[in-house]
Amino acid sequence: MNNELFNIINAMNIKSYNLCISGTIGAGKSTIIKILKDNIKNIVSFPEFIEFHKMTSIDLLEMKLNKQIDSITHQSYILDVWRYFIKNYYDSSNFNLFERCIDDSVDIFCRLDRDLRKIMTSEEFDLLSSKRHNINNEYDFISIEKSPLTIIDNDHKSIDEIIHEILKTVIDDQKKSINNRMIYIKISGEESYNRLQHRYDVDKLYSKDELKEYVKYYDEMFSKKSCDII
Repeated sequence: MNNELFNIINAMNIKSYNLCISGTIGAGKSTIIKILKDNIKNIVSFPEFIEFHKMTSIDLLEMKLNKQIDSITHQSYILDVWRYFIKNYYDSSNFNLFERCIDDSVDIFCRLDRDLRKIMTSEEFDLLSSKRHNINNEYDFISIEKSPLTIIDNDHKSIDEIIHEILKTVIDDQKKSINNRMIYIKISGEESYNRLQHRYDVDKLYSKDELKEYVKYYDEMFSKKSCDII
């Protein structure tokens, strides 16, 4: 069933379209993006910051989690990576695929550092938020504010069902001349915790309550927009 939709999309030879897959840790974003990237011709994929200079990114993340560097240093690095990606590789005339967007960095992770972990001041948050807006405005980049939103519940759907819904959304956007689309892959904090246990020793990095807070912040961020819920 999805092969037919992939064939339709490839026949369209889509241009000038930005698709962002967003969601909390363990939502299934990377798996979804790999399937899309492997099956759609001429798609340009932008990974998360962790894939950029991977050893440096991982080292900085671990240093932040171990409180060896402060939050603003880490989050500034992430925004600088976004700016580098956009400046050097982003072409609005392409079919671009993003794992999260720059808004996730500020509205989720910086907010959590400010409100929950208490390791970022309000002044530091405002500084990073301003930096985010400058990047978005400078490059007319995809953002939650400017993009139609689709929410897909991944607690009770197979990966094939999720891919099917995304492909149908992309095709529908082309018919309606929509150039940006935000997809929020929604899962519960409990499901996030369960999935991460299969990757690594999750308790060394995140508590179950903390993962629930991530979901809460994502729900709040996307609840401000009208959307299609699937």
